[in-house]
Amino acid sequence: MHNYSSIEPYNYSNIASKKNNSNIRDERGSVLDYRKGHRRLLVEAIRLLQAATDQIKDKLVAGRGVGGEEGAYADVKAAVRKQNKLGETILHEAVRRADNDMVDLLMSVDSELALVHSEGTSPLYLAVSLGYHDIAKLMYNKSGGRLSCFGPNGQNVLHASVLRSEAMTKELLGWKWKRNLPGLAEQNVRQSEAFTSDDLAKQGDQDGSTPLHFAVSVEERSTINICWFPFYRTLNVPISDLLEASKSAAFQPDQTGSFAIHIAASRGVQKAISILLEKCLDCAGLPDAKGRTFLHVAVERKRHNIVKFVCRNKTLSWMLNMQDNDGNTAFHLAIQAGDLGIFGCLMGNQQVCLNLANNNGLTPLDLSKSNIPPQFSLKWTALNLMYETLKCAKAEGGSIRRDLFDKNYTCQEDVENESEKMTKLAQVAIIGSVLIATVAFAAAFTLPGGYRSDDHAIGGTPTLARSYTFHAFLISITLAYVYSSLATFGLIYSAMPFVDLSIRRTYFRSSLGVVACSLRTLAVSFALAVYTVIAPADRCTALVVCLSAAIVMAFGHLNVVQTLALARALHARMGFRLSAMLLLRVMMQLALAYWSYPLIFGLPAYLTSHPIDRLYLPQPLTLCPPIPSAYLFTRPTLRPPVETLEASSPPPLCANDLLPSSGAPVRYPADGVLGRSPMDALSLALPIILLGPPPSYRPVAVR
Repeated sequence: MHNYSSIEPYNYSNIASKKNNSNIRDERGSVLDYRKGHRRLLVEAIRLLQAATDQIKDKLVAGRGVGGEEGAYADVKAAVRKQNKLGETILHEAVRRADNDMVDLLMSVDSELALVHSEGTSPLYLAVSLGYHDIAKLMYNKSGGRLSCFGPNGQNVLHASVLRSEAMTKELLGWKWKRNLPGLAEQNVRQSEAFTSDDLAKQGDQDGSTPLHFAVSVEERSTINICWFPFYRTLNVPISDLLEASKSAAFQPDQTGSFAIHIAASRGVQKAISILLEKCLDCAGLPDAKGRTFLHVAVERKRHNIVKFVCRNKTLSWMLNMQDNDGNTAFHLAIQAGDLGIFGCLMGNQQVCLNLANNNGLTPLDLSKSNIPPQFSLKWTALNLMYETLKCAKAEGGSIRRDLFDKNYTCQEDVENESEKMTKLAQVAIIGSVLIATVAFAAAFTLPGGYRSDDHAIGGTPTLARSYTFHAFLISITLAYVYSSLATFGLIYSAMPFVDLSIRRTYFRSSLGVVACSLRTLAVSFALAVYTVIAPADRCTALVVCLSAAIVMAFGHLNVVQTLALARALHARMGFRLSAMLLLRVMMQLALAYWSYPLIFGLPAYLTSHPIDRLYLPQPLTLCPPIPSAYLFTRPTLRPPVETLEASSPPPLCANDLLPSSGAPVRYPADGVLGRSPMDALSLALPIILLGPPPSYRPVAVR
């Protein structure tokens, strides 16, 4: 028979290393040797304890007396349950290392080892939180349901499992927990109480959060995440299983007064709200500590999907106008949040009242006006759009004197602060305008296609001077330079503190718009330059470049999209007439931003089809009669004969080239070009316009 009294119950390390207990323990206590890697020695020691335990159990079952061995049996359990300063046993360390064999061995020695009282984390909670589901099942099967299920901060295993595994949560809800568990230490009063799945599902932690609060806080995957990470593992939270275990958890608030439906709304989990309303419809109108419904919370946290869900669900229309403790509806909060998407969604719902006043007597119209800053804000900001939309919808203000409203609720302008702010903004914006002017100036002298050589008849001129895209490029780069120069001058004035603030504000607003126009025209110039050079060889690549540049041209008009959304909301509420007003404003805004594009693309097209610098004779070969000298400008040189003319590079021509010095008529080429520039055409046409044509002169046709 074994001498059980020779086993030291409080020190495994003494069994393994034959050293004194006081020399081997540290802050981790009895798990020191296991952490240092002496697993084999510990296994032998535990098996020795297991053999002793089995012999004692056999004698107790047979009814034979064991003398002093009852105390040795208690010492065996005490040795296995020995805790360190953190309240953990060797079972905790075995779970951390995912050592299934060690866990099986320890639970065989003491089936109630997972039930030992601990102020921190129980072995089962540790296994679930680490995702070791097989170890959790092993401990449950070995203990027969006699194990602790609690963790830190007053949580239980369901708090940990709902955030990690749907399968484990369902399995935990199906486990049977033993009542009046035997063999517990006297201090373990908390564990001796009976627990069921219902008790675990509605138990709150130190913050009052139940496992249902944890489950509904798991955010759904967005469409963008699905596109970018299609193989990312999703977490299916068993909200329905938790509600089936305990529906009362849906009506249990945390310490801040928030129910599970408020948590789901704040996180934007529409699926969780749908399940909660399906299982417990009465929880829809539950107010939190501030008297707000889950719709108020969704608007405050800018959860568009939840707001759209409520607006489209006719059974929830009764909560659209519910007021919180401050008298604010969800529409009030949408204006305070400054979110145009939520504002338009609520605006388009005819069940939303536009004239409800809060406890301060402010209607949504008053609230939108009071939030508009008096500074040099642009006209197309969210707050301005909200205010204009409400005015179009004929919303009314509260019962407050307008002078008192302006005094008490509108923002007052701080001249000194605004002057300093405008100076800093102008200094930043002027850098961009100067850079654009520099690029445009350089591009004007670095023309696409290069120049003709000096030995050419018209050397030094651009080789692509006759093409349509080249003319469009010149116009666009000129406009970019003009716009950026004007913006630079305006920003210089707006940055001067000694200039009147109203004048600076005007310069600043106009300069920002001009800078945007210069950027758009510069993008057009880039596209035209590339197209001019590449299109003759590869038209597809040139078109791709132009389409890419079109993104830059259209960028910066998010306000137009927002205004169109508000126009749609107005159409749903007030009809087409009022929504057309916003559409007209959008068209005016776009026309102001892109007015230079018709000039860039239209003027070269017109000049190409109606050139003012080319004068053609009506017949292929024509004899021109002499023109009186009163109609001619003197020129020492004569036009060369037709045989010496080059069709590709005709020389400049003026009016006195029509006749030689002798006055005899001259033969001209079939496509004889009489002028190469507007100045040549003007020198020919101006005397005829002023003095009239000669009696025998037949005017040439202009093509």
